[in-house]
Amino acid sequence: MEIVVNILIPMFLIMLTGFLCIHFKILPQETPHFLISFIFNVAAPALIFIGMATAPLSQIFHWDFIFATIIAIAICFFPWMFFIKKCYPQKSTGFAALIAYSVSLGNSAFIGLPILVLVAGSKGMILAVVSSVIVVSIFMPSVIYFMNKSINKNTEKVKYGVLKDVLKIFKNPIVLSGFLGILYSAANLPMPAVAKSYFTTLGSALAPVALFAVGAGIMWANIKDYWKILSVMSFFKMIICPAIAYLVAVLLHLNNLETFALVLIAAVPSPKTAYILAEEYNFEPELMAGHIALTTVIGVVTIFGLILFASSVDPTLFKALAG
Repeated sequence: MEIVVNILIPMFLIMLTGFLCIHFKILPQETPHFLISFIFNVAAPALIFIGMATAPLSQIFHWDFIFATIIAIAICFFPWMFFIKKCYPQKSTGFAALIAYSVSLGNSAFIGLPILVLVAGSKGMILAVVSSVIVVSIFMPSVIYFMNKSINKNTEKVKYGVLKDVLKIFKNPIVLSGFLGILYSAANLPMPAVAKSYFTTLGSALAPVALFAVGAGIMWANIKDYWKILSVMSFFKMIICPAIAYLVAVLLHLNNLETFALVLIAAVPSPKTAYILAEEYNFEPELMAGHIALTTVIGVVTIFGLILFASSVDPTLFKALAG
């Protein structure tokens, strides 16, 4: 319990510090943008590459976990897409797909990854990266297809738009670093001590900077403007989706770490990419911003509760795997 509390309290205080620094104008409003850029392009790729490159392939390809992640997301994603289309028939299929994406997927790269690194070390990091790769290779291209189809009636334009956006996804530094790390591991090459120290030191900035950026990026105004629909979306995202993930984990007999990682990734706030896509395609970006903000606030409670619960169920989980 002491180890878990020593992790949880600093995590909360780092997020609170980020929020207060923006609220009291100690730092400029643009700060979260620059911090996220640093995480996305530098810290996360460095940590992911060194983690993947130095891990045996048997640790990277957790097929049961991969299968469970796809099932858990699909169970949440497709019913929500159908539900939104039925409730709002005047809205496009692309809008329904974006809402389903925002509700059924989590911010595994910016929140799930640093938390899993803090509480479960390199093994937790690998599970977070695997989850992120599944999202960007399967579900994000599906959402992009539906959004392109909604704004372009020309089939060729839809194909071109989807291809262009999917190629952009696979140029993502987080995805690229993961693939490069896997290739390095597959080649069975030794990692020079200097290179390992460099990537590890650079990657160690991920957790504190990401948590600070999350706190600094909370925007209350967008929550107030869409309170009713956000309440429903956030309840499903933060309560129902983790419950579904847990049931899938139990049915597929995942081990304790895989179960914790699957539920945690389902329980983290809505992904930032939902807002980016909404803004790019002009599909209610304010609604997406509000959902991200509200799930972030709720996540402070639910994620900490999940970590405490997991530690009580298996006291050795974090002690044995951290570091």
